[in-house]
Amino acid sequence: MMPIPRRLLRQACTVRVPRDSFYRGEYEEPVTIGRVCYEPASSIGGTANSGGSPHQEQNPVRGTLFIDPRASEGAFEVPAGSLVKVDGMETEAVVRECAAIMCGGRVHHWEVVLK
Repeated sequence: MMPIPRRLLRQACTVRVPRDSFYRGEYEEPVTIGRVCYEPASSIGGTANSGGSPHQEQNPVRGTLFIDPRASEGAFEVPAGSLVKVDGMETEAVVRECAAIMCGGRVHHWEVVLK
């Protein structure tokens, strides 16, 4: 599998991992991961047949964050439930899942689905 081209790893993100405590809603201090790639999800609007307006609610998935364990600065597997803010985002997104894409027995990259 080809490495993720460095020219695509041009953004940074901050991650707040859920704190393992009795109280819900507590997070660790933010950690920055540099040289990541964020691809926003496309929105799906209404159609004439669906009866909806063309300005219907956007897809609940905001996008996918690609983290390269070798090229991304401070890279780690981001656990589900973490809060992530990528360059350009006004608010934090919640990590729905983080899939490790393997190649030759090693992690090639992580695909982090944000909602």
